[in-house]
Amino acid sequence: MTLIKLNPPYRHLYQKPAFCGPCCVQMIFLRRGLWEEQEEIAIELNTGILKKDTIHYSMPPKIVDGKDETKIGVALEKFDIHLNELFKKHKFKLHAKQFDKSEIINPKNFIENNLKEDNDIIVDFWLKQTSNSGVGHFILISGINTESEQLIICDPDGDAKSEWTISITELFDLMDKKWDGNKRGFVVVKKINDK
Repeated sequence: MTLIKLNPPYRHLYQKPAFCGPCCVQMIFLRRGLWEEQEEIAIELNTGILKKDTIHYSMPPKIVDGKDETKIGVALEKFDIHLNELFKKHKFKLHAKQFDKSEIINPKNFIENNLKEDNDIIVDFWLKQTSNSGVGHFILISGINTESEQLIICDPDGDAKSEWTISITELFDLMDKKWDGNKRGFVVVKKINDK
């Protein structure tokens, strides 16, 4: 068995409601010896929450009207742009790049190569809650078994195991537009070398 894992590994943190994306970023920072509060990250990433959930936050981010849960959280579309602005603001020597699922020709190689380069891989996928419902959710890939093609996932959701596995095939199926019509993909975070 060949196992490729990030080193150092993630130290698991739990997300506040709708903050799976910001919590993934917070775990990336912690792994790299940096710190930023989850709520501050959420504001920088333009994270939306429902008005009824404002009681959970000391610094409420953008409030989304109504009960449309498709508008809460962070949109993958500009995740990397907001994240790079956050890196620049705090002088973190990191760079984020978004990849749509459709851009990834060989998922195993994409994941393996990024883990070998010590890059963080944030995944936006469809988290099935029942056979007919679910939500978009962000997780981190912390490792891969290259023989079985099982991924090791670090999940910020307080209702899930902090670490679990899924096959590349199953994860890519859960990133398909068929679930909710939204594009899904990855945000890769890498260190910028000093020049």
